[in-house]
Amino acid sequence: MLAFVLFYVLVVERLPLASIGLKRPDWKTLAYGLGAVVVIFAIEPLVEMVRIALHAAGQQGSAASNAIVAMPWWYRFALVTRAGIVEEVVFRGYAIERTETLTGSRVAAFVVSVVTFSLAHLAYWGWGALIGVTAIGALLTLLYQWRRDLGANMLAHFLVDGIQLLL
Repeated sequence: MLAFVLFYVLVVERLPLASIGLKRPDWKTLAYGLGAVVVIFAIEPLVEMVRIALHAAGQQGSAASNAIVAMPWWYRFALVTRAGIVEEVVFRGYAIERTETLTGSRVAAFVVSVVTFSLAHLAYWGWGALIGVTAIGALLTLLYQWRRDLGANMLAHFLVDGIQLLL
């Protein structure tokens, strides 16, 4: 999927990768990526309260979570890396930029990004886990719409998943 999107942007659309937020990282990339991680983990108790109030199953201790944790560390690292790169390119960089271009609406781009990101996780994680996935997706979408720095999103996504699945 990543190769297809990059090929499409570069060859079919004939646009630079900067058109989907891929640019040379700088100190702000690191700062905003790390800041997003802090915010995501800071809202975790609120997400958990909502999940409990709705009597929804969470990711921790689920069959899906246990299956991932049982995999070798190198495989989990590859999984986290793939998620941090591919999901940010597809669900943030490309989806947001092209939706905004087509509709002229930042709100429509936000909704498309968050809904597609959340639904992409449904089959594996189930409905209960979508509360947290949607919250994280919304925060990452806001970060991208604010900074237009896909590297910051990739870093944040990698670290959030990595802390949960690698440590």
